Amino acid sequence: MKKVNISSININLLNVLNTLFKERNTTRAAKKLGISQPAVSHSLKKLREIFNDDLLVKPPNSKKLQLTQFAKTLQHQVEETVVRIQSVLNFKDFDPSNTKRKFKIALTDYCACLLLSDLYMKLREIAPQVSIETFPFDLEQVQNQIELNEIDIAIGEFLNIPSNKNIFYKHLFKDKIVCTLSSTHPLLAKENKLSFENFAKYPSLIINPFYKQRIGYKELELKKFEDKMCKNQNLVTHNSTMVFQIIRNTDLISLIPMKIKNVKAFDTEGITMLETDFFNSVVNISLCYNKVAKADKGIMWLIKTIEEITKNLD
Repeated sequence: MKKVNISSININLLNVLNTLFKERNTTRAAKKLGISQPAVSHSLKKLREIFNDDLLVKPPNSKKLQLTQFAKTLQHQVEETVVRIQSVLNFKDFDPSNTKRKFKIALTDYCACLLLSDLYMKLREIAPQVSIETFPFDLEQVQNQIELNEIDIAIGEFLNIPSNKNIFYKHLFKDKIVCTLSSTHPLLAKENKLSFENFAKYPSLIINPFYKQRIGYKELELKKFEDKMCKNQNLVTHNSTMVFQIIRNTDLISLIPMKIKNVKAFDTEGITMLETDFFNSVVNISLCYNKVAKADKGIMWLIKTIEEITKNLD
């Protein structure tokens, strides 16, 4: 068997393995852990890859999984390790002024632009040794990442995702979609509120992750938008921080959340934002965390801190 590097193991995977050893059933293990059965199966797949062993197998005509010979040699060590880790984590109450904990946050570019600077400055003041690691916000993966504790929290727009009793949401703020264009754009001589007819005459700057999330949810608006996309030469970017720089010097138009103009790092000189009469979407930004996090004083403290930062955004 190949040597396993500790950096390849998420501590939560050991907890899943320990529970599977005890329950011998993915459904019962999921209930015990407070996560979904697919999340347990996904973890087992990862564990099999890490240890290069099946670990638990299902015999014919049996609902109870059986441990492989290798898994039997691991069982006691895994249980002992999980108990020791739990005792370390519960050693004392969370104290933000002294902790050196690192929190993992998945968030969209848009949310990162609005929140990270203020969050960092707040943490410097009240929790100088805390560190933050950010990850891309992938709507298709974020629930699974939260359930498996691969990230502590996620911040973004959670559109049309299936409900999950093990995942909780807190509304943070809302924003409005507006049309953004250069202050010297020819359209500004025609109207103060943009019509679709005039919008369709010019190419668009598309922030791909943002539009990808919204496709299929505002069908009437996006059908018009997609038809327009087929007719004009457009520019697609995955980086929302480039929007104002590109728009200022071109005839491109972009539909973006209005609050991004308040980001201090962005130079909005020469930029105009117009309301539209055809795209009236509201962006609802929420924070997502799991059942385990509710008992984690550190994560709940971080959530409260983020809520305080966003109070002035609405």
